[in-house]
Amino acid sequence: RLVLWIAAGVAVFCALELAAGTLELLAAAFGRAIPAVNDAPYRAPTVSEFWSRRWNLVMTRILQERCFKPLVRWNVGLAWFSCFVLSAAIHAYAMGAALGTVPAISWGAFFLIQPVVIIVERRLGVRRWAWYAGRLWTMAMLLLTLPLFAEPVLRLALSRW
Repeated sequence: RLVLWIAAGVAVFCALELAAGTLELLAAAFGRAIPAVNDAPYRAPTVSEFWSRRWNLVMTRILQERCFKPLVRWNVGLAWFSCFVLSAAIHAYAMGAALGTVPAISWGAFFLIQPVVIIVERRLGVRRWAWYAGRLWTMAMLLLTLPLFAEPVLRLALSRW
């Protein structure tokens, strides 16, 4: 089962990277440039950097403008936690519309666990670790939470076969 979860997670990651690359290629074909969607997420030394500077930069910009900046004047922790709550709600709504309540809860939980991982990461001082240890930490934490994200995708893919 773990192998299936990892395979589903890798497949989702690859599909999203392929879609982003295809969009960039299409835009270039029409003489346009679009902002990068991801910035080498596999190179993130922390989970915090993965979410804030490397993964889905379009959504990151939207959350920064609409959620983080208005709330940061009260409390930084409240601002970034609210971004994850909003992201969890958006993803849960999308998954709920596609597959129902249980998958929606699973996707929502995946995003709600990330701030907890970031708090642990900050307490451990992961940012000060050697680059390879930080990357290993980041990939390990994403893999540990991956079943919450991958299981609904896996069920959808297997139900279509």
